[in-house]
Amino acid sequence: MRRTTLNLALLVLLGIPLHAQCSDAGICALGHGPSLSRNQLFVAGQVGSSGSPDDLTFQAAQLKGRFQLGAATTITAVLPFGTVRGPLGSTTGLGDALLVLEQTLSEGGWGRFSGQLGARIATGQDDAGGLPQRYQLGLGSTDPLVGARFDALDWEAGLGYQRATSRSGNRAEPLKRGDDVLVHVGYRGQLGAFPASLQALAIQRLSKSNIRQPDGTLRSLPDSDRLQVNLAGSLSYPFSASLGVEARVALPLLKRLDNTDGLKRAWTFEGAISWRF
Repeated sequence: MRRTTLNLALLVLLGIPLHAQCSDAGICALGHGPSLSRNQLFVAGQVGSSGSPDDLTFQAAQLKGRFQLGAATTITAVLPFGTVRGPLGSTTGLGDALLVLEQTLSEGGWGRFSGQLGARIATGQDDAGGLPQRYQLGLGSTDPLVGARFDALDWEAGLGYQRATSRSGNRAEPLKRGDDVLVHVGYRGQLGAFPASLQALAIQRLSKSNIRQPDGTLRSLPDSDRLQVNLAGSLSYPFSASLGVEARVALPLLKRLDNTDGLKRAWTFEGAISWRF
């Protein structure tokens, strides 16, 4: 019954045109995979588009690592390098890095409960080429992350919070984002020979984002605090106990219309090679 349910859900997911992954890479890091009993490195590639009216395209390469610091502690780090292209021009460079520490707080036959602390670190430029914020690979702020998650045999669920600490240094659009709250729930199983997962992620921005005008006044951005809900699916294939590949796709059930921060996606695909050691 479990396998049949997962098979049907993935077939539906993969048969629908893709629209988005979780649009904020910071807070969404709190919803990715449980801690592993081994260290793991990923080399990943992403492609995507914002869709109309901005018509931006995105390509990125990412180096990801999950490392065991002890029997109950895992640290995850992500370093991206990417390109954004659109009608006004393009930017290329390092994006904002991610660092998340996960600590098991309680564990038993019922499952595992853990806490998470981390940050999205402002390593990417937020004013490259004099282009608007949506063209930038960085958001201009180092944002703390905090979360908690529960993992059972097949299911996971969790909460997360991201604090947007400072205004972007983008001269065309000095942007201050609202804080975000994340709720995620997922299911893990098998699709034939392939380990697979389905996950729903809901993100609520707690206040409208705003832009500082040349005269110093703040212009609030309509729809920038709209709830977004995404459904994501992944398939992986282990070539051996150490080497594997993974593909991840997603679509929005509800999406945020405002794209001043450049986080909106009309579609996204990610593929990765992983090595466990």
